[in-house]
Amino acid sequence: MSKTPRKKVYRAIEEELVARKSLSRLGSIEKYVKYLDVLLGFAKNNTNPSSLYNSAAALRQIKKLAAIAIECMEEYGVFLRSDEPPVRMRSPRLAKGKT
Repeated sequence: MSKTPRKKVYRAIEEELVARKSLSRLGSIEKYVKYLDVLLGFAKNNTNPSSLYNSAAALRQIKKLAAIAIECMEEYGVFLRSDEPPVRMRSPRLAKGKT
């Protein structure tokens, strides 16, 4: 599969957000996290490199995940990287920003 331009990815997520506008909000951050976990499970169960159908199904779930995560942040807030306090990491390598 070829790389998809970012504008097309954002357009697909925006379409998903528009489709979700008619649905009720989930009500709490915890409910969003649980729903995202369920969708991630669906995506995991549909990943199979030898099957184009299963890969497409997994990508549809990933698109929903992205849209629902955005919906949650719109509802409850978001932090920019520059706003976040430094997090102490267990691995010194990760704490220094090295991967």
